[in-house]
Amino acid sequence: MRPHLLDPGADLDLDATEPPWAADLVADLGLDPVLDAMADGDRLVRAVARAVLLAPAPPVPVVRHRHDVLADCLRTPRVVRGLYADLGALLDAARRVHGSFLRTPAHRLRRSRQILELCLPVLRDMRDRTVEQRDGWSSTGLGALAATLAAELDEAFFDSAGEHLRLLADPTTVMRAGLGPGLQGVGHALVLPAEDHRSWIARLATPHPGELVYRVPERDEAGARALAELRDRGLVSVADAVGEAAEHVLDFCRALRTELAFYVGALALAERLAPTGVPLCVPDIAVGGEAVLVRVGDLRDVALALVGAADVVGNDLEARDARLVLVTGANRGGKSTFLRALGQAQLMGQAGTLVAARHAALPRARHVVSHFRRGEDEGLHSGKLAEELARMSTLVDHLAPGDLVLANESFASTDEREGAEIARQVLEPLLDAGVRVALVTHLTDLALGWSDAPPAPTVYLRADPPSSAPEPFRLRPGRPESTSHGVELADRLLPAG
Repeated sequence: MRPHLLDPGADLDLDATEPPWAADLVADLGLDPVLDAMADGDRLVRAVARAVLLAPAPPVPVVRHRHDVLADCLRTPRVVRGLYADLGALLDAARRVHGSFLRTPAHRLRRSRQILELCLPVLRDMRDRTVEQRDGWSSTGLGALAATLAAELDEAFFDSAGEHLRLLADPTTVMRAGLGPGLQGVGHALVLPAEDHRSWIARLATPHPGELVYRVPERDEAGARALAELRDRGLVSVADAVGEAAEHVLDFCRALRTELAFYVGALALAERLAPTGVPLCVPDIAVGGEAVLVRVGDLRDVALALVGAADVVGNDLEARDARLVLVTGANRGGKSTFLRALGQAQLMGQAGTLVAARHAALPRARHVVSHFRRGEDEGLHSGKLAEELARMSTLVDHLAPGDLVLANESFASTDEREGAEIARQVLEPLLDAGVRVALVTHLTDLALGWSDAPPAPTVYLRADPPSSAPEPFRLRPGRPESTSHGVELADRLLPAG
């Protein structure tokens, strides 16, 4: 049995290596507050949320599978959280069943039996709750989980498993064996004890009628060891089988709890954002290609909303068949916030959770990477430009058509002309190859050049100075201007004379 709540054909691999740009992407998009809100103090939820968000985007049918499961979870949050909590308690209890430093079949059998005795009541309760809820679930993922549990864990299974565990708990060991070469015992196997239909008085008076009985003397240590070895020979196959059964059940419980952790995190994030007034929606993720549509309405920065920023402003974007979004304009006009929000929406939407917008349609991007301007290298290992080029080189090695590059003030650490030329030589080949780019820049030479002769279908957005904007921090369609808004910057930074 496998849960397959995140992917109908595969399990989540928490041990998968993160992409080389993972730390930069988390910092640039402000994902730590998002992950913290999803986790709500639960380390497993945080680890799963981070792994799913940063992994390459799955195929579109898998994304829609996740969105369907999420919709069911949003309708039945108590059931989902209850399953997650019960599985956590079960796994904690199983970890406390200590094995012996002796790895004999008898010790292994006892530990496996104790684990199964813990698991059976939880599995029965989980089956009952999912079957009861099945009619209220419309997703393939949760519906298949309920159907699987109902089929695999029927009452016949529990009756049989309970009877086997009862017999294994009996301290009496009855075995059969044959004689092999040299009168050595062969074919040792555990068998069911023969039923004794006599009255208890008769059993007490003649405990072993018609049997040859040898009792090992109390001080015969060698005899006791030989008897234990003989017993272990008969228990090997049973201990192996029960051990495999216990590990199979625990593995299923771990996998189900791990996949539920993602949806528990999505529920927590939605609840944290509800009081902020930030809109939430299930995005439409489409297969990328030559004809792509990016359409988002009232897009918000989730991280800003979570850290308590008042009146987080939303922005709209519609880019049909455009591979370049070029954002220019005044400082502190909302450009970087918009870029972060766009990256968050792309990552969160194709991971399978909600995005902070009234509506959103986005093409799938297998990789989302960021290239934001950094401060000076405090260790003086390299200059800012060399560091930017090294980071971009790492990204370019992994990019493919349909991927999304979020660039914020890239190559602005050198002079205007050189920075513009480097940006052209780096970004234009990416656009030619089908990579999508969202660029925030103050390089006037680059922006004006691309306004006159765009290297790819382009959407232009512009930020007005906050002091004169009709709607501060809201971007509006507009081509780059030749001004660098130096007057507004001077007014803000220099005292009035």
